[in-house]
Amino acid sequence: MLAGLIKFLWYASIASGAAVVIRLVAIGLASRYRGLAGWAAVSALSSILLLFFEHDPDVYLWVFITAYALEAVCIFFMVRKLFSSHLEAYQGIGAFAQKLLSGLVGLSAVISVFAIRQDWLSAASPADWTFTSVRIVDTGFAVFLASAGIFFARYRVPTRRNVLLLEAGATVYFTIQALAFLAIILIGNPAKLPASIVVEAADFSVFLYCVFAVTQAGESLPARHYDPVKQARVEALNAEALRFAQQMKSAVRKNSG
Repeated sequence: MLAGLIKFLWYASIASGAAVVIRLVAIGLASRYRGLAGWAAVSALSSILLLFFEHDPDVYLWVFITAYALEAVCIFFMVRKLFSSHLEAYQGIGAFAQKLLSGLVGLSAVISVFAIRQDWLSAASPADWTFTSVRIVDTGFAVFLASAGIFFARYRVPTRRNVLLLEAGATVYFTIQALAFLAIILIGNPAKLPASIVVEAADFSVFLYCVFAVTQAGESLPARHYDPVKQARVEALNAEALRFAQQMKSAVRKNSG
């Protein structure tokens, strides 16, 4: 029964991923949110390929690895685009956020390399190594998105509705992925099947959410009035970030000269 549920969710995620691409193209926003479109397209196409090779473990594994690498690149650029859009009026904070994202994803990749070299994974299969790497990188995205969400909840930086909703959806999605990974670490094999169901449901749900969340009207900036004290704090943080970036550039030039 549970295997049948996973298969159903697999097909549903293919359909919802394709629907995201069609929706973005139909409303003329595929180029603006090309990271999201690429993620949805790769996810849908790779899921179809994996269905054909589910009885060939070697080919299945390499398709999965290639697909996730492409998905990770698309997700990185999607998240980077969302936060650069959210912070387009605050270039100092935006540049810092982009560096933080790159650092966290890079650190997650390094940790995943070391993790698969540990003794407790030495007897594991390549599929287990891949699974571990995927979940660690996903956790890196979750940490960044949750941290950024806390910042935006505190300072309420004005942004487009589409950007806000996509950030919220991505935060929930990657938090679920990270929690599923944590459950497997803490509980072990008994948690693998329930975690797989949760992950498949999250894949289907996040794309279905994006189909309805992104609209043409959501591209306009809201006419809202924000707390002037909080806005002043954001502007001060932005000025400090710009000053710090300038100091770092000057230090680099001095050392290179």
